[in-house]
Amino acid sequence: LNECTLGDLKNLNKLELIDFSRNNIENLTQTCLDQFNSPSLLMLSYNKIIKLSKFENLIKLNTLNLYGNYLNSIENDTFKNMSDLNILNLGKNQIEFLSSKSFQTLFNLVEVILYQNSLRTIFGCSFENLTKLERLYLNENKIQIIELDAFKGLENSLETLQLSSNKLQFLRGHFFGHLFRLKNLYLSQNQITFIEKDSFNSLENLVELNLEQNNLYNIDSKLFMNMKNLEILNLAWNVLRKLD
Repeated sequence: LNECTLGDLKNLNKLELIDFSRNNIENLTQTCLDQFNSPSLLMLSYNKIIKLSKFENLIKLNTLNLYGNYLNSIENDTFKNMSDLNILNLGKNQIEFLSSKSFQTLFNLVEVILYQNSLRTIFGCSFENLTKLERLYLNENKIQIIELDAFKGLENSLETLQLSSNKLQFLRGHFFGHLFRLKNLYLSQNQITFIEKDSFNSLENLVELNLEQNNLYNIDSKLFMNMKNLEILNLAWNVLRKLD
């Protein structure tokens, strides 16, 4: 398949899962999407989709998998009316930019997968309306900058934040501020040389912190003072000379 032209599917009232994975679909038009009678799971991984039309009528969709396509951006209102969506997989695309409106109506998202893209900056308020989000995967991008309020809105929900294999060189105090429920923070395989002393002050519930394979040469032990629940601390493969 190289395009969605399957005729009228509206009469398939009990259709729960639609799987178009591993085809050659390039265009996913609004006409195509209008054929579906609100399945709960839509699989479109490993196609050749460059641009998304608005998913306006898939109001009952629970899981959307777009892994392994050629998307380079998410336009505003692409996911309008998809308030039931729980899992969104956008991994292994070419996405370079997220705006504060990319996911603005996805109030019930629990998991967002954005690994293996080309993100360089996480802008403020990128996930502001995702107040139920528990897992966010941003690993294997090109992230160098995390702006103030980048994770605003996730304070009382986010439990896992994956930022491994990016290009972060330092950690600022505002990066993870107020992520009170965070349990797992993965920062391995970056280029981190410096961590501000208040970077982890809010992470009282953190269970695992992975800083493996960075360029840390000095660690202030007070960094971890508030981590009363920390069980796993990985600082392997750095250039540490002393712990202050």
